[in-house]
Amino acid sequence: TSLGSARILTGQIDDQTAACLNRALGLAEQIGDVPGQLRLIERIHLLQLFTSDLDVAVGTAKRGEALAASSNDFAALARMQVSLGISCHYLGDVAAARSYIEAALSQPKPLETDIHSGLAFDYPQRAEITLSRSLWLQGYPDQALEMARKAIAILLAVDQPTNLCRALLWAFPVYYWNLELENYEEHVDRLIIESRRHALDAFQIFAGGMKGIALLARGETDSALALLKRSVEKMQEFRFGAAAGFSGPFAVALAKTGQS
Repeated sequence: TSLGSARILTGQIDDQTAACLNRALGLAEQIGDVPGQLRLIERIHLLQLFTSDLDVAVGTAKRGEALAASSNDFAALARMQVSLGISCHYLGDVAAARSYIEAALSQPKPLETDIHSGLAFDYPQRAEITLSRSLWLQGYPDQALEMARKAIAILLAVDQPTNLCRALLWAFPVYYWNLELENYEEHVDRLIIESRRHALDAFQIFAGGMKGIALLARGETDSALALLKRSVEKMQEFRFGAAAGFSGPFAVALAKTGQS
């Protein structure tokens, strides 16, 4: 479990990582370790999101939801509903995504309590940031931005670098869509610093692309192009599905510099 989790956070998104996690899940099933199964399902789901195996990821999250519900683990159920919400968000089903997130936030046991226990692979404010993304896509940009701001402020007050890096990455589009990158760039710089300090290779790749988008927005095209090119190439090398999302700004930077 630890090896597979560490490989995800350090950018090793490959068959070996999947094999580690699936082998551990099989062992947890054999001994009837339901909490262990739920934690592993979360990690496998995250791996599938990284590689954009979205239909498979939905199935994985539904498997976790059913297991959590049958064991009356309401905190785990909430986490699985967040996972389902994120899967639906990526698939473009915004209404379903919002419904799952709101269901997670309404579970009897507070979601944040379980996350802070250290047993979950989730992080504080993940549900709220996901909801902010859904709100923006449903036509509520001001409400979305305010929710994202509050979530980031809460995480900045807590000394948990890995959680902060994940949250800053996930909240970035809300600011990007709202044309608020000038106000978010300091967070991008923080993400770059923290990901380097803690050797979080995957986040370093994303952070470079985010910085490139921010530079592109304020007209520093040559610097933006260099960062975006490096990030997109790395994402493709490591099989990150997010490469598609950064390819648009990369194409814009190429066009602005007269390249193709």
